[in-house]
Amino acid sequence: MNCQYIPSKDLVETLKLQAQKKVTEFKEKTGKTPVLKILMAGS
Repeated sequence: MNCQYIPSKDLVETLKLQAQKKVTEFKEKTGKTPVLKILMAGS
């Protein structure tokens, strides 16, 4: 992805919701929190 690309707020919110959903699913499956995935999603 281009570093200069600035996503719209709607896109950011959608990505955040998707990430939260994935984290929740991961927690339910394994009982652990995927810290690495959260950090990668935030960068």
